[in-house]
Amino acid sequence: MAAEKEDGAAQELLDLYGDLNSEEAGSLEAEADALYDDVLTGSVDSESALKKREHREDVKLAAECGDLNNHSVYIGNFTWWMSDKDLITIAGKHGVRDILKIKFAENRTNGLSKG
Repeated sequence: MAAEKEDGAAQELLDLYGDLNSEEAGSLEAEADALYDDVLTGSVDSESALKKREHREDVKLAAECGDLNNHSVYIGNFTWWMSDKDLITIAGKHGVRDILKIKFAENRTNGLSKG
C-alpha cells in the first residue's frame, strides 16, 4: 500500500517484518524447548549417594537480634466485607499474635478499600 506525499507523489511503505527469517525463528523456538527440557530433567547423578545435610538453627528472635522496631505489612486483594477481626483471625492462624494496629487505606477517587 502506498501513501500519498504532500506533493502528490506516492510514498512506498516499509514492511518491518518482510525480512524476518522464518528459519531463525524456528531455531529460537527449538533453543527454548531445549532449555525447558534441561530444566525439567536436570543433571543429577543418580549413582552418587546423597550427602547428609547439617541441621543449623538460623532463626533468631527479635529480642536476640536487638531489632525491636515495629514492622508493617500491606495486605490487599481481599473482599470488601473483610473486617479487622477477620484479618486478626487469619494472622493468628499463621502464628502472628502481636498485632498492634490495623489500618484500612481507601482510594481517594472512589472510596474503595486499597488494603
